[in-house]
Amino acid sequence: LLALVADARALAEDCAVADVVVARVPVRGDCPAAVVIDRFDLWRQGAHAIMIDDGAVRVRTVAEEVGERPWTRYRQGARDRTARTRREADE
Repeated sequence: LLALVADARALAEDCAVADVVVARVPVRGDCPAAVVIDRFDLWRQGAHAIMIDDGAVRVRTVAEEVGERPWTRYRQGARDRTARTRREADE
């Protein structure tokens, strides 16, 4: 289940039921969804592609594809976080 969150008031409920949360608002604190992409992830890493293969969710970002080059704003470390789920990043 994918939730697209446009209003912060809906965030807690969507985090509780969705497997993937894409939020136009910042996601602070605990969100038990397997994958969480918030406005800051988009700002830091650019567009995200979400792929579902045999029930597994994979996320690729512009930062991963562009790499670290002097003319890009995406830097090493930004792409390391997106490759993991939000739960793994918190552990």
